[in-house]
Amino acid sequence: MGRYLRGRRDLLGLSLKVVASKAGMSSDYLGRVERGTQQIGLDTLSNLFDALDVDERSREFLVKLAHPTLLDSAQKREPRAYGTAHTHDLIDLQASPYPHALMRWPLFDVIACNAAFEAAFPGLTAGGNVVEWVMLNPQAPLVLPDWAAFAHGMVHSLRFAPKPNGEVAQRFATIVDRCAGLPRWDQFWNTYPPDPGGDSDVILLRTLSSDEQSRHIVRIDKPEFPANIWHRYRLIPYPEDAAVAA
Repeated sequence: MGRYLRGRRDLLGLSLKVVASKAGMSSDYLGRVERGTQQIGLDTLSNLFDALDVDERSREFLVKLAHPTLLDSAQKREPRAYGTAHTHDLIDLQASPYPHALMRWPLFDVIACNAAFEAAFPGLTAGGNVVEWVMLNPQAPLVLPDWAAFAHGMVHSLRFAPKPNGEVAQRFATIVDRCAGLPRWDQFWNTYPPDPGGDSDVILLRTLSSDEQSRHIVRIDKPEFPANIWHRYRLIPYPEDAAVAA
């Protein structure tokens, strides 16, 4: 967690002193948190998240790093293995007529997906990874008219995702090993994505069989009842585009 917090602070161009002041702690205390030698309470951690403008998905993941058993014991559930989904989750997934996948953050691993998702992202199936697909699959630039912006954002998100030790850290290393050295990887990895100048909740996709382009609203959420370890990634046809297609 400390590495992530330090990386986030560096990304924002903020000094240790500035972030510590915004979070209501001393610079020495924050330095120990970043070095991993200081335990941190939930209230203090929340203040630090606010100071660093940490997104909601990363907040939950980081809380589990700082307090590994807290959420599972509070929700009275046993932690699942990294890549598993319940039968009822899969039934819900297949019932959707639109692209729908279960993904494990922070590395964008696809746990399960429906046929509409596989059609929208050819070659990306259960067990795959979005970053690997967008960088390695030759169809990705054809399916994504805004491929460079999408790929840049995914690679950048991967770089600054919180990565604990263990299985997630190993997955991270595997993804980077497979993609490092590819054209534009270093550019995407080492630079901040430019503002796309539009609604980040909308993705443009091309259907290869017809060469038609359509916009989709992106919805990413995490079911709470029952609680799950993955997020739902759903695409909904943009109303105007759906009307034209009909």
